[in-house]
Amino acid sequence: MAIRLEITPDAHDAFLRLEPTREGDYIRVQVGPSCGCGKTGFQMIWESQKKWGDTVIRHTPIPLVLDRQARAALKGAIIDYSNDPVKQGFRIEAPEMRSSCGCGHS
Repeated sequence: MAIRLEITPDAHDAFLRLEPTREGDYIRVQVGPSCGCGKTGFQMIWESQKKWGDTVIRHTPIPLVLDRQARAALKGAIIDYSNDPVKQGFRIEAPEMRSSCGCGHS
């Protein structure tokens, strides 16, 4: 099942920089707690194998795997990368997950 998912040029470059330190065949994007206050967000972890029912996104330098829950939440999402020294890292903006956290961590 194909989903519409945009990878910005900054995120694409960040995936390329991860390649030499690669710890698995895939990066799993999953839905889970995003910070200390318990709000739901996205997590990205290294994965060596895909699981039954996973969708593989191959238009990134390192393939992404999504389970059913992440696939639904990521419809129309944008994966970006921020070089801001305070909050450096991947950012996922997903229309399906509009809730924001009040603790300041996400």
